[in-house]
Amino acid sequence: MKQNPFDTFTDEYENWFIENEILFQSELLALKQVVPIDKTGIEIGVGSGIFAEKLHVTCGVDPSVKILELARRRNSTVCQAAAEHLPCLAKIFDFAVFITSICFIDDLMNAFKEVYRILKKRWRNYRCCH
Repeated sequence: MKQNPFDTFTDEYENWFIENEILFQSELLALKQVVPIDKTGIEIGVGSGIFAEKLHVTCGVDPSVKILELARRRNSTVCQAAAEHLPCLAKIFDFAVFITSICFIDDLMNAFKEVYRILKKRWRNYRCCH
């Protein structure tokens, strides 16, 4: 099994947000425009929970054991899991977010299928353009 880089570089990951505070705040401001505040959500690839904490997303999954320790300190309910195999019941979340995690997922189609499975509202007939 290959080593997870977020287990190896946990401190460097967390320090990036401190060293790049302006970029982090800019990303956070953009996300606050689209992440619901009155719904139940999950962050896929929650990492240290830095975004989840600020966006009031209380649940998260991440494959890195070490980085999840930081998320727990931020009062996130988290568990070790890959996006392709979410340990969640079906239809329990109003929304799911992937914040800078899609590029780390091995099987993106399966990850999206898993998210579809855990979301309450189904968007089968949804069209963004008329």
